[in-house]
Amino acid sequence: MDEEIADLLRKRSKKVVAAVNKLDDPKMHDLLTDFYSLGLENLVPVSSAHGLGVGPLLEEIHELLPPGGVEEDHPEGVIRLAVTGRPNVGKSSLVNRVLGQERMVVSEVPGTTRDAVDTPVTVDGRDYLLIDTAGIRKPGRIKKGVERWSVVRAMKAMDRADVALVLIDAVEGLTDQEARVCGMAVERGRAVILAVNKWDLMEDPDRSFKEFKDLIAYKLKFLSFVPWLVISAKTGRNMPKIFKAAEELYAQYTFRASTSEVNNVLEDSLRHHQAPLIGRGRLKLFYATQVSTRPPTFVVFTNAPEKVHFSYSRYLQNRFREAFGLDRIPIKVYFRKRKRRD
Repeated sequence: MDEEIADLLRKRSKKVVAAVNKLDDPKMHDLLTDFYSLGLENLVPVSSAHGLGVGPLLEEIHELLPPGGVEEDHPEGVIRLAVTGRPNVGKSSLVNRVLGQERMVVSEVPGTTRDAVDTPVTVDGRDYLLIDTAGIRKPGRIKKGVERWSVVRAMKAMDRADVALVLIDAVEGLTDQEARVCGMAVERGRAVILAVNKWDLMEDPDRSFKEFKDLIAYKLKFLSFVPWLVISAKTGRNMPKIFKAAEELYAQYTFRASTSEVNNVLEDSLRHHQAPLIGRGRLKLFYATQVSTRPPTFVVFTNAPEKVHFSYSRYLQNRFREAFGLDRIPIKVYFRKRKRRD
């Protein structure tokens, strides 16, 4: 099958990088020669289990990318909002409320929506693409067939979004599954809005609000930067606030800083907290740049990227957040080895 795949790729005249996995020990790298029979030039030995070879693999991919980056099919100014969450939390009801028509199937039976449905809509002069997704269940509860495919499509829909609107059922309360869904969204670099739906069913709204606030702070500590609000798709309560929050997040999500601005932040960060010692020397951070948006992604060039401790990486991430006002979205900071000049 490897030969068939290689043959298909050659016919497409595309640049190819082949990652030869499960080479967990450098002594096994001699096995790499067996794969040259595939006719692929860029072979990289890796071990995904141990994280070996990932840096060189990324370097190889980066070298093959066009200088200006890869253009994405994304209409300028259109905010892609994925409506996601567990089954039967009111995703389709919310989309119908926004559209003012029964466009989506609404049922008390969980799992009615089987696919991601894209719907363009304009709210207060701003264009959105609403992506109504199938409910995401716990892995152990996902049945084979249509439902499993629905979950896969929901994940892909989240990948296409700028902002993930994660709905929570006010009656059932916050569950571990919401934390998983939010975690998946943040891992994919999506901005997140938490919306507690069916608030019209709360008997004591003030008390329930405080309980939810404490619960979110406790269960979703890693999402302390994410905005949350209470809504009712049935009555329309606070629906405009969703789009106001989405617009604010989108402004941060598409933020772009100049290289000089990024380096000013890096220099200031080093003055306040110099890079740690590594062995007999000190970690050197030479310069940094922003390489992409959605989310804002920064690359810091250093003499030893593998020696950057998690705590110092988080420190720099927080400094970039503070300096550029990126306080409500995930950002990414990568470290790369500076190439020596000839």
